[in-house]
Amino acid sequence: MRENDFIKRIRSSVEPSKNPLVKGIGDDCAVIPLDKSRHTLLTTDAFVEGVHFKRAYFRPEQIGEKAMAVNISDICAMGGMPKYALVTIGFPKKEKQAFIDRVYCGIIGAAKRFNADIVGGDTVSSPSLFISITVWGEAEKREIMMRSGARPGDGLFVTGFLGSSAAGLDFLKRLKARATGAKELLAVNSHLQPQPRLREGRLLAKSGIVTACIDVSDGLVNDTMRICGESGTGAVIYAENLPVCASTQAIASRFGKDPVDYALYGGEDFELLFTVGKKDIGRLVKLARARSVPVFRAGVITAGKSVLIERNGRKSRPAEGAIWNHF
Repeated sequence: MRENDFIKRIRSSVEPSKNPLVKGIGDDCAVIPLDKSRHTLLTTDAFVEGVHFKRAYFRPEQIGEKAMAVNISDICAMGGMPKYALVTIGFPKKEKQAFIDRVYCGIIGAAKRFNADIVGGDTVSSPSLFISITVWGEAEKREIMMRSGARPGDGLFVTGFLGSSAAGLDFLKRLKARATGAKELLAVNSHLQPQPRLREGRLLAKSGIVTACIDVSDGLVNDTMRICGESGTGAVIYAENLPVCASTQAIASRFGKDPVDYALYGGEDFELLFTVGKKDIGRLVKLARARSVPVFRAGVITAGKSVLIERNGRKSRPAEGAIWNHF
C-alpha cells in the first residue's frame, strides 16, 4: 500500500464529532478555531533512525534540529507562527547520556530560533533513536493557506532551489562521509540542516493572493499531487523551469544523474510550493522582487485529474517508482 492510499483509508474511517474543526486530515496542519480572528494550527512528525536519518551523516545536534525543523515547516506552509511544542524521544537503554543531551540541545536550539516553547512530551526506551514532535501554531483566519484552493489556470510556484537535499543525501550515501568539497557543500547542508521558510510563508499568507500551499517534504511531484488531490485538479510541471542550484548539478554530474530528477522526485527541500491565480501573478512577481524572496514558476494547474511533466515540449506521466513512498 502506498502512503497516500493509507492516509485515505484512515481519513475515510474517522467520523467527525461535535468538536469545532476547520480542517482535519489532508493538509499540512489541522486547523482548529481559536477565537473570532485566529485559528490554531496543529501538526506532528516523526524522525526515525534508519528511516529518516543515519547517525553517520549527522552530528547529534543536527538530528534534533532537523526533527524540529520539519514540524515548523508545516506551520510555515499554512502561513502561521509556531508557538508551542511537545517532544517525545525514544532511545536504546545503553545510549550514552552525552549523545542524547546533544540531540536535545539541537531540538531546543531550533525551537528557540522560531520562538516556539517546548512545554512537555515523553521519554521512552526504544530499539533505535526516534523523535516525535507535535507543534502548535497560530494564524489569522483570513491568512491561512490550505492545499485545497488551487484552480485551473493558476500558476504553480516554488520559493527556492529543488533537489538539493536529495542530491546531498545521495552524495553522503555514496561517499560514506560527512566531509565534502565546496561544490557539494550547499546540497549536503540543505539535507542536514533544512531551513523552514517562515518569512516566506508569512509574506505569502499576508499577500492574500495564494490559492493553495504545501511544503516540499516528499518531492515536487508527490506534493503537487497532494495539492491537486485536495483541490480536485491536475497540473503540468515545467521540468525545464525547475530551479536547481550549482551544487546539485555538480553532484548529478559526478554520479551521472539528471539533476532534474533530483528536483522532481527528491524530498526534504522544505521549500514552499504554492499556487496563484493568473490575474495575480504580476503582483506576486512585484512582491517577490520588493521583498527579495526567490520565486520560481514550476508549472500550471489544469482542469484534468493527472499530474504531468512537460519536457522538451512533450508531456509524460511521472515515473511511478521514483515517487517517495514510506511503505
